[in-house]
Amino acid sequence: MAATSQDPGSSAPARWRSIGELNGLANEGRDGGDEFPPGASEWPEGLDRRSFLKRLGASLALGGLGGCMRRSNGRIVPYVIPPENAHPERPEYYATAVPVEGYARGILVESILGRPTKIEGNPDHPESLGATDAATQAAILDLYDPDRSRVPLRAGLTSTREVFAAEWAQFLSARPAGQARIALLTEPTTSPSLLREVGLMLDAFPNALWFQHTPLASYEVDGLQPDYDFSKAGVILSVGSDCLYRHPACVRYARGYAAGRRVVDGRIAASRFYAIESSPSVTGVLADVRLPASPPRMRVIMGAIDKALLGNSSWQAGLGAQESDFVGRLARDLRANGQRALCVAGEEQPMDVRRWTASLNGRLGSEGSAFRWLASARSDSNQRSRGDARALRDAIAGGAVEALVVLSSNPAYTSVALRGVIPAISKLPFSVHLGAYADETAGACAWHLPEAHFLECWGDLRAYDGTASVLQPLIEPMWNGLSALEVVRILRSGTLPDSYQIVRECWRDGAAGDFDERWNRWVRLGVADSRAAAGARAPRGPVAAPDSSTEAPGLSLLLAPDSNVLDGRSANNAWLQELPRPLTRLVWDNAALVSPSLASRLGVEDGDVIRIAARGGLVEAPALVMPGQATDCIAISIGYGRWRAGSVGNGVGFDAYQVRPDDGTWGIEGIEVTTTGRRHRLVTTQHHFAIEGRNTVRTVDAVSLVLPKPPPRTSLYGGWPRNGNAWGMSIDLSTCIGCSACVLACQAENNIPVVGKDQVSRGREMHWIRVDKYFEGAPDNPRFLSEPVPCMQCENAPCELVCPVGATVHSSEGLNDMVYNRCVGTRYCSNNCPYKVRRFNFLNYRAPADSIINLQKNPNVTVRERGVMEKCTYCVQRINAARIDAERENRPIRDGEILTACQQACPAEAIVFGNIADPSSRVSARKAEPTDYSLLEELNTRPRTTYLAKVLNVGETAS
Repeated sequence: MAATSQDPGSSAPARWRSIGELNGLANEGRDGGDEFPPGASEWPEGLDRRSFLKRLGASLALGGLGGCMRRSNGRIVPYVIPPENAHPERPEYYATAVPVEGYARGILVESILGRPTKIEGNPDHPESLGATDAATQAAILDLYDPDRSRVPLRAGLTSTREVFAAEWAQFLSARPAGQARIALLTEPTTSPSLLREVGLMLDAFPNALWFQHTPLASYEVDGLQPDYDFSKAGVILSVGSDCLYRHPACVRYARGYAAGRRVVDGRIAASRFYAIESSPSVTGVLADVRLPASPPRMRVIMGAIDKALLGNSSWQAGLGAQESDFVGRLARDLRANGQRALCVAGEEQPMDVRRWTASLNGRLGSEGSAFRWLASARSDSNQRSRGDARALRDAIAGGAVEALVVLSSNPAYTSVALRGVIPAISKLPFSVHLGAYADETAGACAWHLPEAHFLECWGDLRAYDGTASVLQPLIEPMWNGLSALEVVRILRSGTLPDSYQIVRECWRDGAAGDFDERWNRWVRLGVADSRAAAGARAPRGPVAAPDSSTEAPGLSLLLAPDSNVLDGRSANNAWLQELPRPLTRLVWDNAALVSPSLASRLGVEDGDVIRIAARGGLVEAPALVMPGQATDCIAISIGYGRWRAGSVGNGVGFDAYQVRPDDGTWGIEGIEVTTTGRRHRLVTTQHHFAIEGRNTVRTVDAVSLVLPKPPPRTSLYGGWPRNGNAWGMSIDLSTCIGCSACVLACQAENNIPVVGKDQVSRGREMHWIRVDKYFEGAPDNPRFLSEPVPCMQCENAPCELVCPVGATVHSSEGLNDMVYNRCVGTRYCSNNCPYKVRRFNFLNYRAPADSIINLQKNPNVTVRERGVMEKCTYCVQRINAARIDAERENRPIRDGEILTACQQACPAEAIVFGNIADPSSRVSARKAEPTDYSLLEELNTRPRTTYLAKVLNVGETAS
């Protein structure tokens, strides 16, 4: 029998975690049905009892020493008299913004003794609302990356800024004043200061040309930005969109979506969500009704939707039964909701699809309510630009370029057009690349300049909604890096400038009143009181459905940015490489996603390398069977196969840019697929720490909100006395989008190490929170269910009973604490934990003592030595900090005063933490909802962490 699970007392379909498990391979992903994955034991097989006891005795004898921190033998001086205003125990927070594909997202950065250690959302910023996403959490690691460029390079050899400035001056002096043929290449940007500097440079050099390149799709439709308010939507249609996960406004969108899915006081006014997509996405799998379809088939379905909305009785022609049911239900709901209907298209969709989807909002009456048009935040950058990388290629080939300046971009890797002219770039009289790494483009240019991290320099950006932010540095550039602003000023004036003065010059122009007072307020709040993007009128009237007359048989290839490393810019970020992809649970790789039926037709399994030929390009990649994938479509993510990414990202994955057309197309039809007979090891965490088929995610219907309650259970042991605070947590599965922001927030807060692909393959990943994924229904189109699983903080904790040295103990406030210097590594606690949430650091995963990575570590959390068990602690360091503040002020801890790292990061506010002994607390209100339940409640562990069941709003089938 397959190891499945379902809601107790219900007739819900069985749940499964993989195709193998569905087919009856209950132990797929594990060796011989053992509780732990293969290789989870550090000792070799065949270890006899005598040897075991000898080693155990040595462990007990050295337990006290092994658990203690190893001190340096050198002479050290205690921190007796700290510098003025230095408070080691008290972090300071500074408002700034993180760049997101050229847009701003407001953040607060924690600084301890002058070093940034953690990023949080800025509650005063409209695109942050106090939350973040996974990529924002990981951005702090890039600051301390040892592989970052440290010195200017001239032909690969160490040089200086002064030599660079002198060589640039020599280049200009050899040409008539202002007549140098310069090509400037940047990514699209919303920075007012950078746009101003580029404009001044173009004025100073009339023959200069400005090009903009990004391998990512534009969010604009005919020069305007579509914007959505999911909180006002009664019915949602998503066409290939992942806007709740990967979008400059994704945090705001996720918050709005969650507002329409939350149970409050036993009631819910749930929106109904429909999605059509070719490959499962974080947004699409949240849909109540989801329809997988290949790109050509999607156009047919959109044509049927258009006809059904117009009342054309022939709309069902050419549709299958599932497609007909989907279109009928959707059309009925869209008409019924009118101005509460919201239609969204992904930015990777063809422009005619995006125009049609946007125009539906006008036809249905939701424009101005759930949908609006915004003036482009990048409009200023489009006025003087001469085109993209293809236009630059033509300019180089035509002899219109003598000097090439590439700022904060890597087109030698991300642009198919420029890959072919790299030899021509190397022959130009002058070429320079500004970047954080000596990457592929740096290798093609004569000069490479190290770029400052956004936390090391001044700057400015506009958010997706037009809100402007001033970016302030928290630390001096560690490697003397430059910003794009400073490089453009050097090229224009020949002076070594200060980014602070450049930004102030830009914002002083036209400023009325006391500029310094306004400037200080902007910097302090992280939001400049400048114009936001004004609402705009629709660029055109009703748009016809996309043409579906050219639907061709065969397979389609769908390219997309990777969910973690994006277009490859984060390939050297180990946190993002090791974070399991939200749906595939894949780490340290990309793969060609194929549907179960297509895998059967091709005769391939997970890890079989296939060869994909498309439009003259060729890529080989391992197959990964993905439930819910469109039958005639293969999906593969870009951003891998780098060769100059750094020690982390080099040689990881497969380069899908090789098959991407130079026009930036995301979908390619008529591809050819063949098998190679080779295998590649793919590592996923999907089967790691499985709960052995027990009851997992609970679901309820939006109409009844009825969740069967288990009978009361008795215990031989009395409950823990509650003399004060009793900490607990509630996780709402209806609003959780499965984005894993909580996982990385926990990693950044608690000094959790990266272990690498090999160790993950052995089941040794160290994340304290995992997000379990389950499938329900048929493999071609299953329902996707997500469940974040931290330590449950059980009142009847099975781990505490079996620890021989009392390393895991119960606190007076209900926390299941770990005393690291007691732990001797027996792992009995992990064996006895039914939730499998405890992690054991088999090896010394810490960075060397002199590594710059250590500057990121949170000093309020122990950096663990090898051989101890670790797990979620409800961020006890934050609890203690709040307790100290409360005691100083002689008051109780306020509700909401403590935010755990996972709670603070969650964009959907799915996680709530607080004092369950206080009946008026927010967490107590959550636990009083009728959909509240405990994970594995039949075991009577009485966890302090409980869940709200996932609410399904499927509705009735079309008649």
